[in-house]
Amino acid sequence: MDNLEKDHFSSKGDTYTWKKLEDGEAAYSYVLSEGRLKGTVNKELNSNNAVDKFIILGEKISEALSND
Repeated sequence: MDNLEKDHFSSKGDTYTWKKLEDGEAAYSYVLSEGRLKGTVNKELNSNNAVDKFIILGEKISEALSND
């Protein structure tokens, strides 16, 4: 699975986006804007292993934010 690397990163103002496209469709997309993070993962365009890693990533992010 690709990491959320700079190759998939863009920013505009205070909005930061990590998005990977496969055949013109978003395989995943994470957008940080106005203090909110929204993530989507297309299960059809990612392997089961990649989807599991995204689930773990989401859990770690939620845990880190709840500890503040």
